[in-house]
Amino acid sequence: MAAEWAQTGVTVNSISPGYVETDMLGGAGNPYREDWTHRTPMKRFGETPELQGLTVLLASSLS
Repeated sequence: MAAEWAQTGVTVNSISPGYVETDMLGGAGNPYREDWTHRTPMKRFGETPELQGLTVLLASSLS
């Protein structure tokens, strides 16, 4: 997508953090939680505050 839109001056960025602790994830009742945690290199889910700075940067003209 970035290569396709670059010629028009549009910058395309993305964030792919893996599993992030949110209400949509289903909390402790999620039957896949243990498996997902095991497959994650840091052995934990991310938290939304960890993404805030990057999100603001990529949404700005500095990106």
